[in-house]
Amino acid sequence: MEEFKIIVFKVGEEFYGIDIKTVSGIENVKGFTKVPNTASYIKGIINLRGSIVPVFSLRKKFGLEDLENEELHLVIVRLGETEIAVEIDQIDVIQNVDSEMLHGVPSIVKTPGEQYYDRVVSVDNKIIVVISAEKLVSDADKDVIEKLVSNSEE
Repeated sequence: MEEFKIIVFKVGEEFYGIDIKTVSGIENVKGFTKVPNTASYIKGIINLRGSIVPVFSLRKKFGLEDLENEELHLVIVRLGETEIAVEIDQIDVIQNVDSEMLHGVPSIVKTPGEQYYDRVVSVDNKIIVVISAEKLVSDADKDVIEKLVSNSEE
């Protein structure tokens, strides 16, 4: 029986989750530094306890309008040696998940551009789309992120 925990959050009106094993923290920060000429969903960078961390906007990635908030709600996710700050609208809960709650992602939803949808969790009449943090960031994005971090640390 597969069991794990996810951090559940909202983006727009929908619930999403990320496996807690990939999460190194949850932060609320004010402000960030914009970086020109990056993908529209790479919002900029922040200094998080001495490390330069790119801010990745799920709203932009999902084609939603940006919110004008002073404070960013961030889930800090580890991608190998690199961390990214995934901007979300609101944290919901930490959810225990067991195999009875798990469903596959319908193939019509998982198009080539959306390979980051990992699984679907159904709990308390709520559908939560679980996102694979590794697949959320493309190889091209990883290269951009590495350049952003290395250029900021020089």
